[in-house]
This record gives sequence, C-alpha cells and structure tokens, in this order.
Amino acid sequence: MDNSGKSTIAFLMGVVAGGILGVFFAPKSGKETRTDLHRYIKDAEANIEKKKEEIKEAASRQLSKVKDQMSRAFRDGMEEMETKEGEDGAGT
Repeated sequence: MDNSGKSTIAFLMGVVAGGILGVFFAPKSGKETRTDLHRYIKDAEANIEKKKEEIKEAASRQLSKVKDQMSRAFRDGMEEMETKEGEDGAGT
C-alpha cells in the first residue's frame, strides 16, 4: 500500500475515533449531541469525498505517467528493431 492509501486509512480512523470520543465526552443534552453529531458526520462525509477526489486525481496522473512510459518504451523498441533490421539488410 502506498503512502496515500495509508494516509487515507489513518484519516478515516481519526474521523471515527474523534466522533466516538466526541459523543462520549460531550456535556450536552441528547438533542444538542445529536445535532453536533449530525454536523460532524456531514463534515466527515465532505472530507471523505474530498479525499476520494484527491485519490482519483492522483491515480489518474499515475496512470497517465505509466501510459506515457509504455508508449515511449514501445516506440524506442520499434525504432531499435527497425535499426537492427536495417543493419542486417545492409550487410547482405
């Protein structure tokens, strides 16, 4: 697992732990606690969505880099093959 995956898991675990601790130690009424919890969940959902988009963008960039590298390697291989064919044909 790469660093972004580990960071995401750590982030999600922090969200869950923070929510649980917030509920247990909140010196508020049940209604206030539910309101706070609802707000906290909405914020967590927004943060998770943001992280998801960041991961998708990073994966897309990596995929693009891999495609470019593969294209270059294929093109270089074809050029090398053509050069060798030209050298083999020139000697006969």
